Amino acid sequence: MNKEQYCRRIMDVYGVIVDFDGVPGRKNVPGPIGENETLKAWSERVLGSDATAITFNLQHTYAPQTRMSTIKNDSRAAVQQTKKVVKSAVVAKQKKAQKQHDDEIKAIFEKYKIAQRHNNDIMRVDTEEVYGLIQDITLKPTTLELMNSLFKNYEGEPVKLILQLISTLDHRITH
Repeated sequence: MNKEQYCRRIMDVYGVIVDFDGVPGRKNVPGPIGENETLKAWSERVLGSDATAITFNLQHTYAPQTRMSTIKNDSRAAVQQTKKVVKSAVVAKQKKAQKQHDDEIKAIFEKYKIAQRHNNDIMRVDTEEVYGLIQDITLKPTTLELMNSLFKNYEGEPVKLILQLISTLDHRITH
């Protein structure tokens, strides 16, 4: 796990935005703060003994005459750390969604025991089997309507069906 992922987990567990130099000393963020735990004890327990330059990004109230350039400079590190933490969260969420999608497709193939035949170095799937798969996938209504229309009125080879689908999609996108 990289430092940004670890910092995101710290934010989830402790409700603080922290940054530090070094590599996290643990794989998992440990439990709650002790009643009288000091910053030093917390840092060693959570970040590890090698962590240095530990900073927390906190709200700060400024006087009205403070120059915005000062506030911008004070916020620079917090903004950079927040961007890294958010990016880490987005990447983790995308990976999880991709895995769920892959698992869904795999389960559908297993459910229907799709018989794939090797013909002229091209894997082919029966058109009716493909249509069955489409019914099990969550699609937007417009896409499902298009697929139903194509399969309902089509007889022939799957390759021709795919070409017809691409042509129809291209037509809908350009018009």
